[in-house]
Parts: sequence; structure tokens; C-alpha cells
Amino acid sequence: MNASMKNFASLFTTLTACAGLSLFSAGCFVEADVDATIVDPGPVIAEVAIDPGATLASSPGEGVGLFVEYAGGGHWNVFTSCDTAFSGTSCNFDVLVSADPRVQLSNVEGYELNAFDTLSLNGDGSIQLVTDTDFGLNGMSFDADPGATIEVDILLDGEAQPQFVYAVSDGVILKGVPTSPVDFTPAIR
Repeated sequence: MNASMKNFASLFTTLTACAGLSLFSAGCFVEADVDATIVDPGPVIAEVAIDPGATLASSPGEGVGLFVEYAGGGHWNVFTSCDTAFSGTSCNFDVLVSADPRVQLSNVEGYELNAFDTLSLNGDGSIQLVTDTDFGLNGMSFDADPGATIEVDILLDGEAQPQFVYAVSDGVILKGVPTSPVDFTPAIR
């Protein structure tokens, strides 16, 4: 192909591309309001009603889960379980419980924790439980203002796993929640 043919082919390709672009953009005008502010609402956090006084049971080593109970009067229990009897491995949980800054979380106590597990009341008022669960039901209890909403964020083996969060809502055991974190609000009876 001679030089003039190459130039013509290149010009034809460019014109074809420009015509195609103008065809798709013809009649499409977008006006931007320079005073408009786009606000990112952030991640949506599900709110789940939790039944006061309802309890949950799990057989240690036979199933994976984070179990959330509201005893009533502001007293909460949160515990973990793993499927170690079937999987042969432990489950590493990192659970963060927080609340509105006006809500005080207090009387934090751990139970069935191992020497390498940690439970801490952080400076921002949140509670963090890091536990490597195998054949136990590692957990914590704490108090919040009666009726206050708490937020629970779960990482299981480093990943958000809301499908493994259990609670009782409207008399039904929830086998998973829509989001992690999730807000639990005591149901009014």
C-alpha cells in the first residue's frame, strides 16, 4: 500500500470514529448545577429488632456463629461458636460493639476466653472482642442504657460475615443479618 493510500485509510478511520462518537452524543446535553452538592450516604446499616429475654443455644464445636442476646434492662450477651468438630480448624472472630456516643457501654465481662483472646473497652466507648474459638463458646456480657440500640460489626477470619450472626427477632431465630455492621434495637413489648 502506497503512502497516499495509508494516509487516506488513516483519515477515513479517524473520520469514521468521530462520526460514530458524534452520532451517540447528538441531542444529549447535561447541565451541571455548580451549587449542587453530592453527598455519599455511606454504607447502609440494617436495623434489626431483638427480643428481650430470648436466649440462644449452640453446641460448642458444631457450628459457626456470633450469637447476640438482649436480656433486658440494658444487659447484653454476645458469644461465638465454631464448627471445629467438622472443619478441624478454629474460627478467628473480631467483634466490635458500639453505640451512639450518648450511650454508655459498661460492666464488660468476658467468659470462656482463652489466654490469647482479648476483650477491651476502647477509649471511644466501643467494646472489642478478638477470640480464636474452637470447642468453646467464647463471649462477653455488657450493659448499655436500657432500650438503647447497639451496633455489632463482625469479622470472621478477616472477612465481614453477617450470614453467621444470630439473634431472636419477633419470636424467630434469625440465621444471619442483612449487613455487617448491623444495629440491634430492643423490641418494645
